[in-house]
Amino acid sequence: MGTASACAILAWQGAQIMRVHDVAEMRLALDTLDEIRGAIVEDRVS
Repeated sequence: MGTASACAILAWQGAQIMRVHDVAEMRLALDTLDEIRGAIVEDRVS
């Protein structure tokens, strides 16, 4: 879970390229991050 957390933090800060071994796990983590980020933006707009 440490790698997923690190990648999520990097993505939140704008990183677009990461090298990982477990692509499926990172895809899930980053998709979850996108959902969280979208919810925060929607909450600020409404």
